[in-house]
Order: sequence, then C-alpha cells, then structure tokens
Amino acid sequence: ELEFMLPIHELKASRLSALIRQHDPLSARAGELQFATVQGMLKGFIDLVFCWQGRWYLLDYKSNHLGDTPQAYGQEALEQAMLAHRYDLQYQLYTLALHRYLRHRIADYDYERHFGGVIYLFLRGVDSENPQQGIYATRPDGELIALMDEMFAGAVQETML
Repeated sequence: ELEFMLPIHELKASRLSALIRQHDPLSARAGELQFATVQGMLKGFIDLVFCWQGRWYLLDYKSNHLGDTPQAYGQEALEQAMLAHRYDLQYQLYTLALHRYLRHRIADYDYERHFGGVIYLFLRGVDSENPQQGIYATRPDGELIALMDEMFAGAVQETML
C-alpha cells in the first residue's frame, strides 16, 4: 500500500466534474460530481504500486460481486461498475497522487514516459483462461493529470476548463 496526502485548495465539484468529463471517456459517461466545496487534505491508500519495464503502474483490488457468470465480468459490465461506484474519480485521484510522488522521486520524471497506467482487478471475475476478464485497465490523459494538479493547488482558472 502507498499512503498519500493530497492538499486541496478550494475544490469545487462542478469544476472538477467538468474537467474529468472533458478528458476521460469513462467520466464523460458519469453523472455530475456532487459535494460541497472542499479545502484541506485528502488522505488515501493505493493498494499496490509497481514498476514494470521502466513504467509505474497502480493497481486496485475490487471484490464487488457483479454476477455469477463470466459475462458479468466482461468489459461493459466492468465499465458499468466503475461508473456506479465512481472508481473513475478514484483512479484519477490515485494517479495524481502517484504523479506527484514520482515527480519528487525521479530526477527526470515525465508522466508520458514514466507512468504506465491503472489496473483494477475485480477479483471475483479474474479468469486465467480469459486474460481480459475481470480486469479494467486505463491510462489517464497526461493533460488531465496536469490540470488536476493545478486545480488542487488552486491555480486552474474557470476559463481553462
């Protein structure tokens, strides 16, 4: 597990929602975020961070029961579960946290070169005979993460969205 703390400077749900919907195809299908304007520290834990072939990945384990058949863990079903639980926002926050961590740990860090992506393992659906089953993988757009980084720091203006 990688624990993280993300400082937040006056984050508004409507602004974050507009940003992630503009830059992430999964988030574009999700409803509007609804929370009060927040400021302070967001604390979280990423299940697993690993480096493979020079690129860093984050992995999250999910034990959601989506059904009793293999089809219940196909890509469309996984996308629906990701949307229903707003795991899209979760992986964006995790990516931002890892991005900030790597930026301070790797001297020549570059998101495009060093960040490999996000993997969600829906454990009940993983099947060795069907390698894509139960696995949702994505790589958030680098521009999204850069803009989230600025937004959380209070630097994104309304006109930037």
